[in-house]
Amino acid sequence: EQQLLIVPYLCRMQEKYLQSGSPLDLEPLIQDDVANYIGYSKTSVSRLVRNLTIQLPDERVIFADELIPGSMILNLKGTYALTQLQQDSVLYHNGSWKVSDERIVPILRDRFGIDLARRTVAKYRESMGIAPSHERKAIGK
Repeated sequence: EQQLLIVPYLCRMQEKYLQSGSPLDLEPLIQDDVANYIGYSKTSVSRLVRNLTIQLPDERVIFADELIPGSMILNLKGTYALTQLQQDSVLYHNGSWKVSDERIVPILRDRFGIDLARRTVAKYRESMGIAPSHERKAIGK
């Protein structure tokens, strides 16, 4: 019964994301927001959304917690934006970045509205298995 309240709320809050599929369109939503909406505790919401699936109009089935990104939202958006930048041959070619992490920071801000520190870009880049620029330069020599 409570799940019947949660699903429409999540779909309404994340409508843009559900239409585009792009993590850049996720709204910053936490379990406290859902708890306040349905009048239950955060612990109850956690239990209710655990393993709760939602079938979308396009027949895809997703877990409800995908629509509650919480503190992971910046990580999701940053990693997704870096994968999008990999499509730009001016910035990325043959498996390596042509620019430093420091140069990527303003590009992320300008193109995607994501404001990250250089160290955070480095963390996301490393999680994607891409070497730091000084190592990339040494390999290219």
